[in-house]
Amino acid sequence: MRLGIIAMAALMLAACDQVTLVEPDATWTGSIGRLVVDGVDPEAFAFVHQDDAVPEQGKMTVVEVDGREVGKAARLETLGQPPRMESLQARLVSTADIDADAACWLRFDVRAVQPQIELGLGRLSVIVRRTAADGDPLIERSLYVEPVWTPIDLIFPVVDGLDAGEAEVVFAVGTQLQVVDVADVSMRCFDDARALQRLPPTSFSYAGREPEAAWRATAESQIERYRKGDLTVEVKDSSGQPVADAEIQIQMSRHAFTFGAMIDPARLAGVAPNDEGDGGAAAYRKNLKELFNTVTFTRGLRWSAWADPQQREVTEKALAWVRSLDLDLYGQDLVSTSKADLPPALLVEGVDEDSIREAIRDGVAEAAADLKDQIKAWNVVDKPRDHHDLLDLVGWDELPAWFRLARTAAPEARLVLNESEILAGDRMAELATLVGNLIGEGVPLDRLGVEGRFGAQPPPIQVLSDRLDQLASFDLPLVITAFDMATTDQKLQQDFVRDFLTLAFSHPSVEGFIFGRFFEDEASGPGVALFRSDGTSGPIGSVYRDLVMRNWWTDIVALSNAEGALSSRVFQGEYMISARKDDLSVTTTLNLGAEGAKVTLTLAEQDESERAL
Repeated sequence: MRLGIIAMAALMLAACDQVTLVEPDATWTGSIGRLVVDGVDPEAFAFVHQDDAVPEQGKMTVVEVDGREVGKAARLETLGQPPRMESLQARLVSTADIDADAACWLRFDVRAVQPQIELGLGRLSVIVRRTAADGDPLIERSLYVEPVWTPIDLIFPVVDGLDAGEAEVVFAVGTQLQVVDVADVSMRCFDDARALQRLPPTSFSYAGREPEAAWRATAESQIERYRKGDLTVEVKDSSGQPVADAEIQIQMSRHAFTFGAMIDPARLAGVAPNDEGDGGAAAYRKNLKELFNTVTFTRGLRWSAWADPQQREVTEKALAWVRSLDLDLYGQDLVSTSKADLPPALLVEGVDEDSIREAIRDGVAEAAADLKDQIKAWNVVDKPRDHHDLLDLVGWDELPAWFRLARTAAPEARLVLNESEILAGDRMAELATLVGNLIGEGVPLDRLGVEGRFGAQPPPIQVLSDRLDQLASFDLPLVITAFDMATTDQKLQQDFVRDFLTLAFSHPSVEGFIFGRFFEDEASGPGVALFRSDGTSGPIGSVYRDLVMRNWWTDIVALSNAEGALSSRVFQGEYMISARKDDLSVTTTLNLGAEGAKVTLTLAEQDESERAL
């Protein structure tokens, strides 16, 4: 039998006082907090159909459940395929005030009565927000729901005070067929922020995290098979005879696999308002050069920004640094599918659809042509299934036209369609329909980009593996874009970054992995970015460095055998290879692919210019 909420709160606070970082004192009050949302009786829920979700696509009923202190639950059913997770919502409105600088505790039980077929789990989006729905949510979590009752505790701060009725708890059940029960919902707020340290939130994990998980051996064998090539180095003297015991160095300088980061072009250019002088920009550039071979800009490359003289000036300075650092550029995005991203001149009243359509076409062609020699890959269209108000305005038949215009203007660039809610979400079927139609129409689509944005509870590794396999069925190379993981659980974050990056690197169809947060001050919170604002590695940066620059990096120094040769299986990429014996040496470069290579080095005495190098 479950403890009552008041008794549970008192026990938790008392127990936690023994180990808290901040000791309670005489000013500590509100040990059980103030009940601001009460959904223990599920009759208090209101079920709302948002956007284009008609009533037939979902419903809520109150059901009897056995073996619980409160014998009722709100049963949330998705009956169709509404466009977004938030299309079907069960809401609870606050009934008491929330003080400024409060610590709030949302607690509920949840189970998947009918899991999603693909996942074998339910999926629930939990949001606490202002009822006016303006500004960012107070907290938002996407949860995977087990078939058994599971208690969930979410702890979060509230900076600004809210009157009764100005906050709401939302349970969204989204886009795929499923049935989820929610029970015993309550939210309590404490007028002392130290409650955040006393109330333990639910500790999330994911299947496949365990060290002995079977997928790890498969991933290692696939990395060996798909990410390496055979390299043989032969050393000979000037007469063509093999040289035994020559010192051979095989030094990797660049991965063939795309490892990239989304960056602020103003910081790269050294003109960001918050940049710490030349030193800040220097640390920025140093980390990019040492650790990545590709960058994409947070802004500045879509045609609407490229057409703006002020933004274009900053972007051009950043582009010069990209060339100087010998980095590949992934263009993000040629067209934004959000109407709000149109140039101001097209948003004024009276501009008709034909004028907007023509302006977009001209802008796409101009930006792609201007940058054709600088961009290796263009993310032509970004998240058309998520942000499609522009496509709804100008017509979905414009999407193929944008790809064709980009191909004509920049024939060497790889053209990419980028979509969200595929890996961490449940919109694979929609993407499959869209990509199938584009391929059927002969649209020049070269790559698929899928966003890698994850929250506090990642999906199981097997689910991610299956989804990469599904994406591979389109017979297009894949790029993981905008990867980040927003969680305060640093150990979970490090483990998942390690595991998902390993899974992606091991998959034969994945050719790139781009991090969405580079420096901490560009991120939505501490710990999400690769590097702290002072340029030192954060938790994610340390994991990345260990995997990519140590485990997946080749640096060999060895002696040639009796036949003057050294053979090894090495990671695909660019190399500097040298041989030396006595006063004789030779150096060459090599770009090694999956097919492998044999290199013959002939030892000869260096002239003065070679010694200087």
